[in-house]
Amino acid sequence: MKKIILTIMVLFSYNGFTLLTEAASYSDVSTNHPSYDAIQWAAKNGVASGSNGQFNPTSFVTEAQFAKMYTEFFQFPSVQNERTDSQVWSDLYYDRLSYYNAPVKGTNNSSVRGKSINRGTLAQLIAFAHGKPSDLNSAVTYLMAEGISSGQNMNELDPAKKFGASNSLTRAQAVTFLYRMSQNNQDTLATSVLSGAGNIPPTKPMPPSETLDASKLYDVGGNLSYYIKNSNYKTFELSILSGKDIIGGYITKKGTSFEGFEIGEVYNGASKVTKNGKAIYILVDKLSGNNIDAIYWENADEASAKKFEMMKNDTSASKYSSLEFLFIEITNATRANNGLNALKYDQKIAKLAKNHSTDMNKNNYFDHYSPSGVSPFDRIKNAGLKFTAAGENLSYNYPTIFEAHNGLLNSQGHRDNINNKDFANAGVGITGNYYTIKFITYPE
Repeated sequence: MKKIILTIMVLFSYNGFTLLTEAASYSDVSTNHPSYDAIQWAAKNGVASGSNGQFNPTSFVTEAQFAKMYTEFFQFPSVQNERTDSQVWSDLYYDRLSYYNAPVKGTNNSSVRGKSINRGTLAQLIAFAHGKPSDLNSAVTYLMAEGISSGQNMNELDPAKKFGASNSLTRAQAVTFLYRMSQNNQDTLATSVLSGAGNIPPTKPMPPSETLDASKLYDVGGNLSYYIKNSNYKTFELSILSGKDIIGGYITKKGTSFEGFEIGEVYNGASKVTKNGKAIYILVDKLSGNNIDAIYWENADEASAKKFEMMKNDTSASKYSSLEFLFIEITNATRANNGLNALKYDQKIAKLAKNHSTDMNKNNYFDHYSPSGVSPFDRIKNAGLKFTAAGENLSYNYPTIFEAHNGLLNSQGHRDNINNKDFANAGVGITGNYYTIKFITYPE
């Protein structure tokens, strides 16, 4: 009996918006209040509003509340997939701030979000947004030099004390900082933030004792290569190389620790963490107890970020050919850890997958069925292929094959295809942001 398993995953991105309102009148903010203009500006532009006719200017601002103001003020671009896991209203803002490596504490510790933010953290966030050094002393010195703040304790020599860095931020102060910047054209996000730049240690070279095996080296564009460091599927590991320098990697072996995160442990934190100069993506198996399934990491310095951006923009056939083959390799790592046979890479079915991804990209749709009504079954039949079992997974808009695979793994229908014991062969087609993964078993 033929088994056709067709599943689909659609990734929706959320585009934020700014709510415009009329100027408000608050009973606790008189026209001679030092922050009157800033509070009116904040209310009119949806930056902050009051309740019950009051603005509460002396109330403290939580980190989550300021994360919203800050993200919308600097217009941090939306991200394509979740970066936090707690599923509360503030995730929308922490997802973006985490993606761009902004120095907020609540990304990795949600309990911090509801606590008041201090003036020092505000200074660090503003300096970061402007592409300036964001350590505390540099940040507060920058704000005072640029006229964004005059500080609170003018007799102090220490920059942090002069600024009042340890003091909690009030609502009036928060909107005054933002208002002042809006009036002085200081509301533009630095390009270095958008490229993910940061202060990162030098890249790590390959150990002298490790000779590169050319058969395990795959060109993925942008002068980068994926190197299969360990081809045993149960302990599968990749290194990302720039020349012979390791600037990233992918780890799957259970029990392996990387920067304090262990494969196989239960994890409920942020899906992206910046630590010791690395952007670390914690790929969790959400359908099996929230255990860490794999870890993908990249060096986050400016030079490495540019290389990864070049790789992303590379459209060469060799890049896609490498990624398509490696997608099956990481799929086989998952199957091996579930006691299943490895899938054989099949060029015939891979060609069908490639054609479908190319068609979706060209005609701007995302579906198993083409606009003309051609189904996955039709594509196999039209190619003259016979099968005893077949399936198809689709994915869209994931920045890496590792995140795309993890997304499929966390969707039950796609997971069933990945772990189907009846499948023997597979092929992948990637065009632009479209992924098609086809599975097939031929008659004996």
